[in-house]
Amino acid sequence: MIASEIARDGGDEYKEGRQVKFADLNNDGIKDAVVLYTIEGQGGGNGYFQTLAAFIGDSAGWDFRGKAVVGNGVQDIQVVDPQTVRLTVLSVGPEDADCCPSVQSIENYKWDGTTFLQAPTP
Repeated sequence: MIASEIARDGGDEYKEGRQVKFADLNNDGIKDAVVLYTIEGQGGGNGYFQTLAAFIGDSAGWDFRGKAVVGNGVQDIQVVDPQTVRLTVLSVGPEDADCCPSVQSIENYKWDGTTFLQAPTP
């Protein structure tokens, strides 16, 4: 799935940035995978973007179900409940150089069966 995205749009995956967490996204009692991955260098630039992807687990393996681009600066991902993940994000503050974000925030994303939608953060 990631390879086909790169073939279509260019860039490379920053593999060291990939994070995988497990949750029961579809409430069937079988663990599903939430994958955060980073694509960088599209079009020869030095920018990047990060995406959450959902893979539903079953007896045959993993079935890709959907994804959502969540921007950039994600440092960590945590499962909050079976359908919600919490991202710890760094963004550029008023005194920061573009290379060195320091302002931390939290963003929640909820799985709706086909994609991740940004959800309110308590």
